[in-house]
Amino acid sequence: MADGDNMGIQIVEGVIKLPGVRINRREFLSKTFSDVSSEKLHIIMEEGPQAVISTEELEKIAAKIIRKNAEKSTTASVMAGLPSNPLVMAGTFTADMV
Repeated sequence: MADGDNMGIQIVEGVIKLPGVRINRREFLSKTFSDVSSEKLHIIMEEGPQAVISTEELEKIAAKIIRKNAEKSTTASVMAGLPSNPLVMAGTFTADMV
């Protein structure tokens, strides 16, 4: 295995250890498909959602999840970029204009 491949594996292993990166599959599927019957949810857990739900519907669900997570990420990024002190914020605006 090349050094680059080994480094890639190490990066992925490191990222997986971060909180919020690893997802509990059962919990995610239960939450995502909470509106289906318990029988269908059992099939989803065992065989995957494609066994019960159409491709079109899965695409809609996936888009909704992606949009929701993108909004969370954007909000967190904006909040992280805002200074906590209004006086500092005023100073940064002035500095940007000069």
